[in-house]
Amino acid sequence: MYVFASHGDYAAATLASCELIAGKLSNFATVTFHDPMGLADLIAAYEALFAKETDPANFQIITDIPNGSPANAALQFKHKHPGVRVFSGLSLGLALALATGTPIAEALKESQAIAKELFLKGESHAEAPADTAVTSAEKAFAPAPENTG
Repeated sequence: MYVFASHGDYAAATLASCELIAGKLSNFATVTFHDPMGLADLIAAYEALFAKETDPANFQIITDIPNGSPANAALQFKHKHPGVRVFSGLSLGLALALATGTPIAEALKESQAIAKELFLKGESHAEAPADTAVTSAEKAFAPAPENTG
């Protein structure tokens, strides 16, 4: 089970957006952190989901940011359940990769690869890093060349 955990409703919105694209996902769940919740509340939410998992080795928590309350609670939970894996950097790209069966290590790499500045075809890349590439979406939306003849 993948558990998306975040401040506010980010985790729930990410899962909803992912399901809009990929369809209903039965092995995904969310934990949302709101005032006046504390770490104990988050840990209790992780425990409730963990109790539903038939294979504890498959329980993976993905939080929005490192060192935030959802991540800190996840690490405390992991201390009690050493087989649990905890990650940070929740994004829709990461969620979609996981939803399509991509192993988490590869999904994390893919998620990092899609985080970049986008440019229009023909736009100056002078300020862009040398490794910035034109994406297929940019090619698709580039204006057609003018017909001068």
